Amino acid sequence: GEIRFADLSVPDQPLTDWLWDFGDGNTSTDQNPPHIYANPGFYNVSLTVTNIYGCTNTLTRNNLIEIFTPPTAQFNISDSLGCVPFPVTVTNTSVGNSNAIASFQWTFGNGDTSVSNTTTATYLAGGAYDIVLEVIDTEGCVTTTQKTINAFDRPTAGFFTNDVQGCVPLTASFSQTSSGPAPMSTFTWDFGDGNTSTQSNPTHTYQDSGLFTVQLIVTDFNGCADTLVRPDYIKLTE
Repeated sequence: GEIRFADLSVPDQPLTDWLWDFGDGNTSTDQNPPHIYANPGFYNVSLTVTNIYGCTNTLTRNNLIEIFTPPTAQFNISDSLGCVPFPVTVTNTSVGNSNAIASFQWTFGNGDTSVSNTTTATYLAGGAYDIVLEVIDTEGCVTTTQKTINAFDRPTAGFFTNDVQGCVPLTASFSQTSSGPAPMSTFTWDFGDGNTSTQSNPTHTYQDSGLFTVQLIVTDFNGCADTLVRPDYIKLTE
């Protein structure tokens, strides 16, 4: 972190020069310099001042500065892709390093937050969300890390046929009207009489009279599925 040093010298004569040695290989000739330490550890700091007559004086303070290793923010995630409602479980696996972890907080990108080590956020709308974990140790050192998840909206299954009633045998032509954010990839039909189909717009011949419930399951290219069941949709007589 950045540290600002202050010259507190009390000279008999006006000073003209300052030379700071920060102990990490860097120096400065400013009177009150800021300095950023890039690595953790203990550092000796020395200041040499020079007055208008060229006289010098040096003060060294051993181990004046201690730079901490910040905490390592890290977490595990149950899954990064899913269909809404999409539950994502996160587990904090952060490490304190120089100091113990004092607190942490999750933000999930959907308005939810948590301070539990293991918690679940449920995403109800499709989109990309950043899960951010902020970790603070007992010396106030802060580290954040994040992972992105993608939630997909589900499709809506739909179908109809104009051949909903009649005498057996009856051939029904089904048209699926499913919609969604991604194109459909598979169709699973159940015609209610023990027969099925995987065609998008199948034709099926009913051989027996009765009431038949028709079901369609559609799955899109994101792997999200929806089911539509029409109870007693087909009505057939002898």
